[in-house]
Amino acid sequence: MSDTLAFALLCLTSFFTLINPIGTMPIFMTMTANLDPAVRTRTALKASFVAFLTLVLFAFSGQLLFQFFGISVNSFRVVGGVIFFLMGMDMLQARLNKVKVSKQDVHSQGHLY
Repeated sequence: MSDTLAFALLCLTSFFTLINPIGTMPIFMTMTANLDPAVRTRTALKASFVAFLTLVLFAFSGQLLFQFFGISVNSFRVVGGVIFFLMGMDMLQARLNKVKVSKQDVHSQGHLY
């Protein structure tokens, strides 16, 4: 496999996992359920264009942003690993999120949870 093809495959799979079209499709379909098909198509094209523009903007300005804040790529990798580790530990411990609910909200629902 040539280097160009390998890089293209890496970019394609990276963008596919970053954008996650299969995971965002139900959300988009729910949010646009009441729209006409033409408006839904136009909304999808506009969202795709904005996402593409955002990705390209950060792809070309990311290194400048790192240099501005004095962050090296290796330190970014370490911090990313720490964040993934902490997220994994939270998932393994299966702690419930604490949500503050006022008494007024509980009484307005008519029942307790």
